[in-house]
Amino acid sequence: MKTICTTLFVCVLLNLAIAQSLNTHLVKNVDDYSNIGYTDCWGYTAPDGSEYAFLGTNAGVSIVATSDTSNIAEVDFMPFVNGGWYDMKTYQHYMYVSSESSNQVMIVDLSALPDSARLVGFYGNLPTRPHNIFVDTDMGILYIVEDFNFNRSVSLHSLIDPENPVEISFLGAGLGTDAHDVFAQDSVLYVAEGVNGTLGIFDVSDPANPTLLQRVSIPSPGYVHNVWVSQDNRYMISTEETAFKTVKVWDISDLNGVTLLDEYAGGNHLAHNAFFNGDFAFISHYQSGLKILDVADPENIIEIGNFDTIDGEAPVTFGNWGVYPFTQNGLIYLSDMVTGLYVVEFNHAQAFRVNGIVKDVLTDSVIQDARIEVLETGLLDHSDAGGQFKTGFPGSGTMTLKIEAFGYFETTVSLSAVAGNVENIEVNLNPLPRAVIFGTVKNENDDPLAGLTLHLEIESPLLSDTLLLTAHSGVDGQYTFENLPVAGDPSVTILSAWNSHFRMPAAKNAISR
Repeated sequence: MKTICTTLFVCVLLNLAIAQSLNTHLVKNVDDYSNIGYTDCWGYTAPDGSEYAFLGTNAGVSIVATSDTSNIAEVDFMPFVNGGWYDMKTYQHYMYVSSESSNQVMIVDLSALPDSARLVGFYGNLPTRPHNIFVDTDMGILYIVEDFNFNRSVSLHSLIDPENPVEISFLGAGLGTDAHDVFAQDSVLYVAEGVNGTLGIFDVSDPANPTLLQRVSIPSPGYVHNVWVSQDNRYMISTEETAFKTVKVWDISDLNGVTLLDEYAGGNHLAHNAFFNGDFAFISHYQSGLKILDVADPENIIEIGNFDTIDGEAPVTFGNWGVYPFTQNGLIYLSDMVTGLYVVEFNHAQAFRVNGIVKDVLTDSVIQDARIEVLETGLLDHSDAGGQFKTGFPGSGTMTLKIEAFGYFETTVSLSAVAGNVENIEVNLNPLPRAVIFGTVKNENDDPLAGLTLHLEIESPLLSDTLLLTAHSGVDGQYTFENLPVAGDPSVTILSAWNSHFRMPAAKNAISR
């Protein structure tokens, strides 16, 4: 048996920073049914311009008038089944309601509001109980989503007669997979395909014959939960209702080359639903509450505001269920599963963006994988292979960047952020002193071992991956790892060194040069 001897250097760094910005204001909380609980929310603008919020409870839909912000209150309640997962959408002056506790869709006439709403009836005798619905108001099509029904995951229904829908077709074998939610616009249907881990994009210009245009595979997917598309059809946003999966923004301008542009996660790392509206994305983010992102540059999305409906940041399906950001008067509706409806104002602040490059001050070469942190918000980014990075700040004020890279002294940069502006900067880092790690390889008889290839592992929070280095033992068994960028860097942990057959125990010293 052979023994290996060596010398190594060990140290650890822990660094955390957390901050948030709101840019929102509570107008009213309506909590009339806390005894039965709440689900999703939606909204409706009447022909006379009056605004209404729909709040799903676990027994029906509460209709709340919101135009008079000093007198926001329920004007009617439409009872449905005693069960959860209510979803509401509108077409003309009708509301359509689904629940996972019924295989029918409730139809409600809203034309007499604010006096009352009228129950029209119940549509369908669906094979399963639909989880979600969507209405394409331009084409007059009601989409019904039966998640976990792989034989007819999404069905299309004509609303030529809004009180009497008629099924046109469905996504069956060969087209559909699983489905959880959908969005349709300009004769294209987008499907969040649940356990399939994909996003399906379909041509529905002929609603009787949907055809698959593209299926986008999500890398390391969770449960693909919802999808929405920008008004110009260039960008798509998707969520995965799985802990520690991100909200993703995609470039879909070329369906043959769909590209992931940027990702986002709130503090609880579990988002529910996301919607585009103009240059903003609005996310119901469970325990993290409402998250508002500035997506004017979809390759550099910045959290610009939030509003929390519940304490805590756990990755659980509890808290802010729904968000509706499409009112004509700019109000936002939120639903919390315990505390009901929140009517919120958002000041539409814009992000300040920074485009930067990180370089070595001595060689002018770019530095890849530098870590850039906005100290005021905790936002993190890393420089790419060209040394470039993008980051930002929620509005105006003082913005402080901390820039770190493996083998370099850290530095800070203070900027005066101006909402809506973009600033280009260059950051130069000074290298740390270099170190040498050396040792001797011997067998159990204390004889030196020559000609061995030795490996050294280095880990650091400033490295995306473990750094693996090699050296060779000479005739006297000695080896040296030269010019190591670790001296004076407290973030470095040198794990161990080994050859292809024998592991060498970590030792204690390094020499700086």
